[in-house]
Amino acid sequence: TDLPFGVAGYTENSWIQSPCFDFSRMKRPLVQLDLMKSFVPNLSGAVLQYQDVIEEGWKTVGLYQGGIEWYNSNSIFNRPGGSSFGWGLNVFVPDTQWKTSRHELDVVAGKTGIKFRIVIGTNGGQGIGNQGLAVDNFRIAERTRRSVLEHFTNSMDFMAISADAMVDQYYLQNNSDVLDLQYHMYYPGLDPMNLNNPDPPSTRAGTMGVGQVPYALLNGGVSYGHRYDFTSPFSSPGPDELKLVSLEIPDFSIDLGVNWLENSMQAEVTVTCEADHYTGNIQLYAAVVESAVTAYTGAGGDQLFRNVVLDMLPTQTGKLLGNGWYQGKTGSVDLAWTYRSFVENVEDLGVIVFIQDRDTREILQAAADFMTPQVGRQPRVSNPVSLEMFPNPAGEVLFIRLGGDLTGGSLLILTDLSGKVVMEEQVNPGYSLHQLDVSHLECGFYLVNRVQNGRLKGRGKLVIGR
Repeated sequence: TDLPFGVAGYTENSWIQSPCFDFSRMKRPLVQLDLMKSFVPNLSGAVLQYQDVIEEGWKTVGLYQGGIEWYNSNSIFNRPGGSSFGWGLNVFVPDTQWKTSRHELDVVAGKTGIKFRIVIGTNGGQGIGNQGLAVDNFRIAERTRRSVLEHFTNSMDFMAISADAMVDQYYLQNNSDVLDLQYHMYYPGLDPMNLNNPDPPSTRAGTMGVGQVPYALLNGGVSYGHRYDFTSPFSSPGPDELKLVSLEIPDFSIDLGVNWLENSMQAEVTVTCEADHYTGNIQLYAAVVESAVTAYTGAGGDQLFRNVVLDMLPTQTGKLLGNGWYQGKTGSVDLAWTYRSFVENVEDLGVIVFIQDRDTREILQAAADFMTPQVGRQPRVSNPVSLEMFPNPAGEVLFIRLGGDLTGGSLLILTDLSGKVVMEEQVNPGYSLHQLDVSHLECGFYLVNRVQNGRLKGRGKLVIGR
């Protein structure tokens, strides 16, 4: 921008505008642009906006700190495009190098006739030497980074069953960005899905340092913030975490082709380095999963289990592809698997392939192929209602209005903030109100879950105070 200097009372709210874009064939779009900022702190700034319906005007893309190098100021006095947040400066330290900003554009996926504009709000040049905004390399592309959520569970454990329902819900809400694998462990109860092939879950848990259920790792769980037990909303990943990962430009791409035969499957995997250089050792894993298993009954009567890991290929410990990667270098692996006798329905089979840095354990990229497309499949998830509880805070006795389906029995599970189960109580079918003796609970904050047939039907927050 070329700002007028020292003009008293000068204000400007101007923009540069794009032609129309067609997003009708895009599923996971992102926008990327290079910026350099030189604004008067907290006074001037800029935003990116889009228009999909003319009558609705211009809408701001994203929120404060919502993407990668996205809006960094939430108190811009000149309100570019009517927004108090955007790209700005809190202290006058202008950018001296280009900064690449990225944000998802899911709001316009599948639409046509989309226009964009970059709006600047300013009072012109001031004595501190502000120069406005520089923009380059505006780009729209598909997000190609896929995340992997590895969930370690046990069908005989009530806490794990409750966590399973939350994992399923999380996947359905974010299935364009994440693939989930559910390993059934041999503890704490006897799990028939583990008995079918116990070595792959045990080996993977040992490799990743997992010794409890429920437990989940996002992209290898290399940071503590990517390890969860899904026992409460406080121990589950938020959608923003996944969106940020999906905005990363991956160092590798994976091409997966699967030939589903009558009694077996054959697959070819090609891994290509997209970065200039990558020095780490890359390990490839392929998990054979069954998207819906209904042959067994778990805790609370649960009879449907998602994305159960049946086997790991080419071995339980994966395949080392080596190091010394450079742009364009490829590695290929051929896989084969004969359908096992415990497969319930071959049409529910799938292959999920991921590559992992052998040293850091970070999962770098993933791909999947299912015999039956998974779009729109929702086998187990229900939307839990908010439990009505009184009195709350409670002292000796708590009444819970259950709501929802009351035809079958259910289980009330109380946990503390660490996720530890402090109380479990069966609820007989047909009763809409249940009385709970909480006199033995210490004063504090608790989470209450109602689980029925393995599904999370209701949840609430309880305070014990005397």
